[in-house]
Amino acid sequence: MTVKLLVFIVVVLLGLFALKRQKFFYYKPYYNMGLILLTLCVPFSIMTSYEDSVSHTYLYISSTLIVIAAIFIINISKSVLEFTLEHIFFILLMADIVFMVFNVWILNHVNFINLSITYISIYLIYLIYKSFSKVYEGYGQKIFNYFTYLAIFNGIFGIVQYITNKKLIYGRFNENIIYTEGLVKVKRAVGIAMTNNAGGNLSAILFTVVFYNYIVNRRKRDLAAVVLTVVFSILTLTRIAYVAIFLSVVIYIFSYNWKSVRLTTKKLAAILSGALAAVILLALSWHRIYETLFVNRGNTQGYRFIQYGNVTKYILPHVEALKGVGLGQYRNYIYYYYKVSDIDLHTQYLNVLIEQGWLIFILFTAFNIYILVKALKASDTAVKKAFAISLFAVNLICSNFNPNQYYYVNNVVYYLLMFNFYMVSNKSKGFKRIEN
Repeated sequence: MTVKLLVFIVVVLLGLFALKRQKFFYYKPYYNMGLILLTLCVPFSIMTSYEDSVSHTYLYISSTLIVIAAIFIINISKSVLEFTLEHIFFILLMADIVFMVFNVWILNHVNFINLSITYISIYLIYLIYKSFSKVYEGYGQKIFNYFTYLAIFNGIFGIVQYITNKKLIYGRFNENIIYTEGLVKVKRAVGIAMTNNAGGNLSAILFTVVFYNYIVNRRKRDLAAVVLTVVFSILTLTRIAYVAIFLSVVIYIFSYNWKSVRLTTKKLAAILSGALAAVILLALSWHRIYETLFVNRGNTQGYRFIQYGNVTKYILPHVEALKGVGLGQYRNYIYYYYKVSDIDLHTQYLNVLIEQGWLIFILFTAFNIYILVKALKASDTAVKKAFAISLFAVNLICSNFNPNQYYYVNNVVYYLLMFNFYMVSNKSKGFKRIEN
């Protein structure tokens, strides 16, 4: 452990402990979630002295992980010991990680640790919500509203990146955002997600919550978040994100109570004129759009099917009920044994299957469906149900067309939102004083 990392951990723990002593978080406990989002807005990782002997890459520890762990340690309560199905899933997941340490040949230790950190972070987020599940009564929407500010920051940050052609992220400040896989070099914004495809996936996830916030609140800041998120998504040139955002809008449209809408002749004319203008603009710009997204940016969709073929041919026959090729080991495994040089697997669910085995894959799939069902049951309005479905669908689509397993920020944001649906009551407006 480096001195920088140790000092940062001590400072975070002392700072949070001091704030708790001053009851800063006690009467407004949703500030904890705001603090996590704040660390996402200023992303930086601390380099450790550990270097992987195979990939020759150093292990970086995210500041967000440290803050999440510190919040959990400072605010842990007896409620985390209550039996839940989520606990069973996470305990089995942690046990599987330990099992792999002793029973799977780990070729790339940095990848293994990074994916383990993602799982641990999600578990800690759940435990934080669990610790404050009673204290948080009535504050669910406040937590959703925090994402408006995250989206505004990310949108502006992405635009500045595009203008300056720099990532502007700590440790990677002067790295350019040029993408070279297509016919010509193109710029692709990355935002706080650190890579272009991760940024695109994040934009789709953020769109679901800021669009919901605008429908519920009708505030200018929420509308600004929607616009900035769409602009940022465009700048990432992540095609699946466009599809996901379109699907999200369709889900909201079908869930909306149109009978309650009073359309005047003027409003109807404005809507029809806008729709006609959009169709004409799309028709006139179609060639330019196609050239940008598929020629200049590169048509990489076909490679995914080649990759799936490699997985089916070389990996799936060796996947067992309790064991896969190892967490984060797909690329190293397929190259070491079959001399196939590949990129990270562009589907999170299939990646879980081949790296962790059939049991964890089934549990992972069931867990995500389970929390969706709980979110729907906890949603007391049609638009909130649409939000839950939209969030789940968007994440499912994006995570299975890009290597979402390596997108730490996206996974943290997604599960922060999903747990907030059903672990924080939105019906009660009162505050219950709960002693830890």
